[in-house]
Amino acid sequence: MKSSLLTGLLFAAGFVLLAGVNFTVLSGVETNRKGNPDARLWLTERELPKINVLSEKENSGLRLRLTWRALGREENDVNDRLPSWLKGKKLEELGFRFVDGASSGNLRDRESESREVFVALEYNGPAYREAVRRAERALEKEEEVLRANPADKGLLSARQQAKKRVQSEELTQSRLFAVDAGTDPRQLRAMYNDPTRFIITRGVVSLTYRNEGDRQWAAGYLESISPAKVHVLLEHRLVLEAILPQQKSPLSEWKQPRYEVELVCGSRYEPWITAIRPLEVQ
Repeated sequence: MKSSLLTGLLFAAGFVLLAGVNFTVLSGVETNRKGNPDARLWLTERELPKINVLSEKENSGLRLRLTWRALGREENDVNDRLPSWLKGKKLEELGFRFVDGASSGNLRDRESESREVFVALEYNGPAYREAVRRAERALEKEEEVLRANPADKGLLSARQQAKKRVQSEELTQSRLFAVDAGTDPRQLRAMYNDPTRFIITRGVVSLTYRNEGDRQWAAGYLESISPAKVHVLLEHRLVLEAILPQQKSPLSEWKQPRYEVELVCGSRYEPWITAIRPLEVQ
């Protein structure tokens, strides 16, 4: 009798807890979608590819991955989590305290520090165009070297890889770039005030150091943005499944994006999908 009573109480407590969690989640969703959206823009398969459920720990429905990049300090750094702008004064604005130019030996035991921030993501803007230019400059350099040694197989291979990089930038790589970060999303939105080109979202930055000779300089490592995945509702899932073939294309096959997604971000800077439509592939 006591055992049955205890089981009933535990079941009731679990039900109340689950109901409370669901209420909190639904309340957050409703709050996020109230009022005018913070951003509304069309992204393509390049920025929102379908997640392969086989790579997920559990199949919790169809989701798209918000794929972003950042420009690093070096010419070849086009998918770098150490953006060239995330240093010095910007790190201080985010609340980090550090010493630039210290000897390497003095910083060996320094613990890693991370902070939650807001990140500005730019779509199809100057950062992406610079990524394309970097790829084109790399190809020009390889072709110049090859002209002096046209029979060199190593140089021929390097030129081919540089050509693939340009093609990848033009056809398949994401055009969504992290361009700034701050602690106040309203200030970021005031600076990047076009809601059809910029997304303000949450992220995590950690403090690290880069070596220059025997000295170390502070650098910000952009660990992640949140949320990184967007759920696809059934009505949009049916559209997407009609667009995408069941068989996966070979990874070596360059393809243009097959669909575009209207992504809306609400007052809590959380995105959701309002439409998916096919793109004409040439």
